[in-house]
Amino acid sequence: MNFFSLDSRLFNWINHLPHPKWADQTALLLAGAGSRKFLLALAGLLFLMGLLLRKREVWFRSLFLTAAILLTGFIVFFLKEAVERTRPCDLLENVHRIGNGWGWSFPSGHAALYATTAFFFTFVFKRLWWFWMGLVFLGGMGRVYQGLHYPSDVAAGWAIGYLVSFGVGLWYKSLSKFLERKKERLVV
Repeated sequence: MNFFSLDSRLFNWINHLPHPKWADQTALLLAGAGSRKFLLALAGLLFLMGLLLRKREVWFRSLFLTAAILLTGFIVFFLKEAVERTRPCDLLENVHRIGNGWGWSFPSGHAALYATTAFFFTFVFKRLWWFWMGLVFLGGMGRVYQGLHYPSDVAAGWAIGYLVSFGVGLWYKSLSKFLERKKERLVV
């Protein structure tokens, strides 16, 4: 059995699970929450909250979250254009399709953005990691359930999200330490 055959079989198993109305609506809701526009709005809201509450740490983190989301979007865009993998709903028969997907399938941009945001929150805030990982899993599998991605598209998206958030998280932590040391020198 080759990789594509295994990927297609796993896709069909997930996509042909029962589709009660509440599950379809949940998948659509998760898809909306995984969009770049929604996540950038979330980062913008965090930035505003940080400014209004005069919490430098909150608005500072939101800038790095924004950078991570944008970097993820660029990486996904370039990989989609390079790989040009057709979506399963456009290639396979008897696909239960929910919602819209445009462009190429690999990697899943939604899965990458879920993972970027969740891993960044986990890396930087270190709270509720189980909640964020649950959302990453449900959101990614929801894209397969919707008929828009193969499981390997989702796994690649998760990997991209992890790597980007890890790199941006390290950048955030090193810059935070640098600014803290600089602040200490100014106080002395």
